[in-house]
Formats: sequence, C-alpha cells, structure tokens
Amino acid sequence: MNIDKTNDPVTEEAAPRRGLRRVAFVIVAAAILVSFLAAYGFAASRPSDAASACDEGFVVAGADGECASGCCSSGEAGPLISGEASVSGDVQRVSVDVSKGYFDPGEIVLTAGVPTEITFSEGRGCMAEVMFEQFGILEDLTSGGAVITLPALDPGTYEFSCGMRMVFGTLVVR
Repeated sequence: MNIDKTNDPVTEEAAPRRGLRRVAFVIVAAAILVSFLAAYGFAASRPSDAASACDEGFVVAGADGECASGCCSSGEAGPLISGEASVSGDVQRVSVDVSKGYFDPGEIVLTAGVPTEITFSEGRGCMAEVMFEQFGILEDLTSGGAVITLPALDPGTYEFSCGMRMVFGTLVVR
C-alpha cells in the first residue's frame, strides 16, 4: 500500500507551524546565550573576592575568601589627609585608620631608602582589604587590621587601594 502525502491537507498546514516553532526556538536560545555571555563577561571583568585576587598574582594574607560587600556606599571619596611616617631606628612606621570608609591619612609621606611598616585598623565592607598592586599585596583587615611591611623604596609615588579598587591612597616617597 502506497500512501501519497503530497496533497495531504494536514501535512501542508503543519509544515509552516513547525518552521515557526524552529525559528522561535532559535531566537530564545540565542537570547539566553547572549544573556549568559554578557553576565559572564561582566562578572569576569573584575575580581570580587580573595580567590580571584590570588589568580591575579596577589598575596592574600589572612583572607577568608569571603567577598566583601557594601563597598563605598556613599560613592564619595574621603578628605585628603596627609600623614608622615616616623622613623624609629632602621624602620619607619605609620598608622592608617579605615573605619570611616576611607584611608586616614590617604597620603603617606615616607623617607626613601628606609623600610616601612604601615598599620591598618580593622575594616569592613569596601575597606575589608587593602591592596598594594605594585607590590602584589592584598591584606585582609576584617580580623583586627593588619601590618604591611614594605622594603626600602626609591623616591616616587606609589598607589594603594581597597580590595575592590574603589578607595585609593598614595605613598609619597622623598
């Protein structure tokens, strides 16, 4: 028995619907793929936790790997306060308060050729970490603060920031 379906009205009506379903499926799949790639690109464009900072070559000391949240809720920088390190023996020392949501002092004047110890107070949110990108240092401040030890530096300007790179400070070495 040979059945000819070329003139079958059911087959002729179903064909356009199948084509429309395929087009709709392709459009929905493309939209999902584009959304996924956009979200992935955004998330991959910035480190947001200690693990991704480690992937970029930073030394994470005492970090618990938890993402700091609530960064810089006011969106404004704090006042530029300058402070000078005091030289004691063969080390210069300075303390930096981060409890106000910015570095106090935000500009630290250092003596060239003398090793440095910078004591940072305990921080939360955006100020949960301090980063010296030029030196590959990322330090957790959530457990009582931290002391950063830097070698003797040459004259120049060196930048530091919160772990999210939203609040900045400067070392001015003379």
